[in-house]
Amino acid sequence: SKINASDARTWADKTAALYCSFPQVSGIQIDLEPFRAPYLANLLIFLEQLSNDLLSKDFFCVNSLYPEGRSLGVFLFAEAATPDVYKALGPNGYTIISGYDLSDAPAGVPSTPAQFGSALVNAINVAIQNGNNTNKFVLGIPAAASTHEFYQYKMANGTVVQGYPLWSNKTDSYLAQAYKARQATNLEKNTYFLGKSLWGVSTLMSYP
Repeated sequence: SKINASDARTWADKTAALYCSFPQVSGIQIDLEPFRAPYLANLLIFLEQLSNDLLSKDFFCVNSLYPEGRSLGVFLFAEAATPDVYKALGPNGYTIISGYDLSDAPAGVPSTPAQFGSALVNAINVAIQNGNNTNKFVLGIPAAASTHEFYQYKMANGTVVQGYPLWSNKTDSYLAQAYKARQATNLEKNTYFLGKSLWGVSTLMSYP
């Protein structure tokens, strides 16, 4: 990482000061990738400082509109949602678990809906286990194309890779598998599951 611990804390303070100045903002969601070494240590410092700031009156994050402060969410893959992450997020924190791009294949290699569904079940189970039934989480599912869940992928050289439907009432699809994965893991009955987050609503996505 190119920043040190002091820089991470200052960055968090400035972030809190900016967003807590808007009464419409009830919380912040962070998506900083990759969520791993060599960036992890300072990411955790940043999250912990930001969590503390969002629970403080110092930056007007606690006021009559938000007497318990503002929320803090972070997007990551299930394996990265460790106890250290939840500790840094604090009492108003939650994770947004990636329910897409769960393949190790290169970008542009589509997962079949069945492969996606199996990987999603595993990700949900890992998220529940890492959350230790005490930490809140949201599940992100693909509503638009991702690097492994797509209908068509056009490469820079013009080659078109055919994938599978995001949704179809005639054949298997990614969203149908997402619904099955939720049922298979009893996700809706989990007290700490906050709901679903749709990844993108668009007719065209680009990568990188």
